[in-house]
Amino acid sequence: MWRPLFYTPHAFYGLAGKPGLRTVLYNLIEAVLGRVGTTITLSEGEWSFAEKVLKISSQRLRLVANPVDTAHFRPAETLVRLRLRAELGVPAEALLLGSVGRLAYQKDPLTLYRAFALALKKCPQLWLYHLGDGELTAECEALAAELGITQRIVRKRYLSEPLAFYQALDGMMLASRYEGLSFAVLEALACDLPLILSKVPGNMDFVQMGLSHCWSAGKEDPVGLSAEIARWALDQPLTRASNHREIAEKRFSQEACFGALVTEYEQA
Repeated sequence: MWRPLFYTPHAFYGLAGKPGLRTVLYNLIEAVLGRVGTTITLSEGEWSFAEKVLKISSQRLRLVANPVDTAHFRPAETLVRLRLRAELGVPAEALLLGSVGRLAYQKDPLTLYRAFALALKKCPQLWLYHLGDGELTAECEALAAELGITQRIVRKRYLSEPLAFYQALDGMMLASRYEGLSFAVLEALACDLPLILSKVPGNMDFVQMGLSHCWSAGKEDPVGLSAEIARWALDQPLTRASNHREIAEKRFSQEACFGALVTEYEQA
C-alpha cells in the first residue's frame, strides 16, 4: 500500500560545501528522497539548494519554518536578568554576547572566538557566554587561551533549561557556515534579543526579514563579524524599539508552523 513520504533535512548535508565522496553520497540520497516524496525545507536557503543543486522539482518542495514556543521563551524582567548575570560572575555593566550550538564545523566556533577577540579590543566591556559541546571543544579552549580571552568567556557545555541562557544576554551571535533554520536564533528572537549573524543559508532568512536589530557579515569572516559586534555595541545605549518578539509571535508561533505541517499531511 502506497503511503506519502515526507522528509525534513534540517540543513542539507551538502550545504556545508565540503568536497568529497561523502557529500556526493548524501546529495544523491537527498535528491532521491526529493523525487519520491515531499521535502519540507525550513528556509529560503534550503529551498534554493534543493531546487538548484539537488534538482528537486518545486512541486515536491514545501517551505515550513521551525516554530518557537513564545509562551516559554520571552524577555526577562530586569531583576531576573541581573540575578542571572550575577550567578555567572558577569559584571552588571558588561555587554554580554551569547552563542549556542555544537562546537563543530557547521557552527564555526573558531571564527566566533576570533571575531570576539578583535571586537574586545574596541569594546572592553564585552563578555561572551558560550553554550555547547562538541569535537572542537579542546581546539576552542586552546584558541581562547592563545587569544587571551579565556577570562572573558563564560563556558557551559549543557543546560537542561536554556531559557536562563537567553535571559542573561544583551545580544545573540551565530557564526555558522550554514543552517537549516536555527532554533537558537528563533528562541533569541522570542526573547527579543539583538542578533549578529553570518550571511549563510538559513541565517539569511533572518537577515532579510526586516528585523530592527540585526547585524551580519560574511561566512568565515572574523574581521567583518567583529565590526558588526562593535556596531551592535554602539547601538545598545540608544534603546531603540525592537520588533523581534512581535515577528516571532506572528511568523514562528507553534500554531502557525505546526498548522502548516498538519495541512500538508491532511492534503497527502
